[in-house]
Amino acid sequence: MRKIVIISIILLLIVSCNQTREEIIIDTLDNELKQRGLEIDSHFGLSLTIAPIKNKKEALTISAYSFLEVENKDSLNQKIFKEAERLENWFKLPEWTEANQSIFPFLNAVTTLRDSSILRHPLNEVYEYSFHHQNYNNHKRTNISKRELEIWHVKISDILDSAFDNLEREINYKVYMDTLENRSIYKFKPYNEGYHTSLLFTNKFKKDLSSKLNYPFYSVLQPWIYPTFIFDNNDLLFFKEYLRKKNMNETKIEPYEIAIIKYTENNIEIITLEK
Repeated sequence: MRKIVIISIILLLIVSCNQTREEIIIDTLDNELKQRGLEIDSHFGLSLTIAPIKNKKEALTISAYSFLEVENKDSLNQKIFKEAERLENWFKLPEWTEANQSIFPFLNAVTTLRDSSILRHPLNEVYEYSFHHQNYNNHKRTNISKRELEIWHVKISDILDSAFDNLEREINYKVYMDTLENRSIYKFKPYNEGYHTSLLFTNKFKKDLSSKLNYPFYSVLQPWIYPTFIFDNNDLLFFKEYLRKKNMNETKIEPYEIAIIKYTENNIEIITLEK
């Protein structure tokens, strides 16, 4: 029995001695990560893909080639330890009391090509919201899924309330007068264009424009095209025809077909371009 134990130890020492520097770095870092709920999911040389053990979809690729420059074993272990801590902080979500201040909605066209785990909220049959958390400490953006709801112990209604409160409070935009084919109109452009379409459906936007235009007034829903046209009821027929021609001539905008948003005192709705 004693012989077997000695042989096993010798074999382990031989395997350890035969490990390359890259293998030692990968094994040591992987051990540190697993203590923190993370692991090296795959690697090509020292290009490593790190992911939470319970959520492989949320992965991050890093380069560990700089570790080869550290010759001292204690210094190498210390560098690996610090990197594991950094990665733990990267993947860690803040507590809900902090996180709810930096959740935002993002309006998308409904599509069958989507991740079913991502949290979504329908606007209508054509458009839906997804949500993300923006971590200002490490500049990490996290798409909110059922996993985040479980970690924070919150409901989708909590996400909705925080997202739209933050959007109206944090995201600034400008509205200015312009002309289109000799017609006076307003144009709208946010300073952060990623929230362009989401802002069009906020009460803040409606209230700001109601000081310039009488109800009902309208804006053009055309994702990723800036700035947005805003016009009053007298120009509705003109814009319907103008936009119908645009839809026919600019197939490049698909799947985001141009539409019109109507604002009334009690409602915000998408209307069609039919005659």
